[in-house]
Amino acid sequence: MKKIFALAVCTFFLFASDVVKKDKECTINWTKYTLTCKGISASGQNRFAAILSAKLIAQRNMLQKIKGVRINSVTTFENGMEKSSIISSVVKGAIKGCRVVSEYYDPQGKYGEVEVQIDLVDDILIKILRADVSENILDKFLSPFFLYASSYSPNDIEVLNKLLYDFKERGNNKAVAFIKKIIYKLKEEKVTGIVIDAKNVKNFNLSLMPKIRDISGKEIYPSNYVSDDEIINAHGLVDYEIGTFEEVKNKKRVCNNPILIKAKSVYGNKTSDLVLNDVSEDILSKIDSYILQKAKIVILVDE
Repeated sequence: MKKIFALAVCTFFLFASDVVKKDKECTINWTKYTLTCKGISASGQNRFAAILSAKLIAQRNMLQKIKGVRINSVTTFENGMEKSSIISSVVKGAIKGCRVVSEYYDPQGKYGEVEVQIDLVDDILIKILRADVSENILDKFLSPFFLYASSYSPNDIEVLNKLLYDFKERGNNKAVAFIKKIIYKLKEEKVTGIVIDAKNVKNFNLSLMPKIRDISGKEIYPSNYVSDDEIINAHGLVDYEIGTFEEVKNKKRVCNNPILIKAKSVYGNKTSDLVLNDVSEDILSKIDSYILQKAKIVILVDE
């Protein structure tokens, strides 16, 4: 079982950092797409009442925080909730069903502290995408937000060969063909992903659905590259990372042979959209569209 699990992850360096934005009550991890909020109850309550009160306060803080989270350059969740009952009900349902990650009761002060968490992709965006939408919400807000498939690295070839032998022994021809295809791709040394350096881009705002544009403003990504069929194992249109190219190039999303391209600026007042320089556009035009179709993109940002 451990061997099989090893196939699903890429070796990565420990020096790269998650992109984390904190305030007094809440923390957004833009690398993992988690939103964590805390609540502190009033004092003078028994344990049950204090913990319950603290959780409700944490959920209230979470609702306020998520309203300001960007879906894309022009739409926040607050806008989406105002315009769509589906988005509103999904967001409120996710917060109501949030996971309690920690709780504490102070027996002296008789107050409670609770931290709750949701996954912005799994708990919200994917549920909206899968909703029975009669109003054109998917095209209007979320259609570019699609996901990536699992990747393998050259370090997995030894394990893959062992699996190949086992499947041959068992006569599982479909599995044999599947493993051979993976091994073949790994040995081709094709470009496996794109790392976009946006560390020096002023006014860049993180969002769940960023866009990549050329100098003229034409959308390069996600454009029409990412299809609905990619909504399987959700976790975002891009990964945000803090670190260097060397530190992130073996991350699962882009391993093991990504290219590095530079972002020039944001696109006007659409501050979640990145504009590439001419050289980067030229490089990107030569990349296999499979990379874009599978959303194999990491964006490097400042701390």
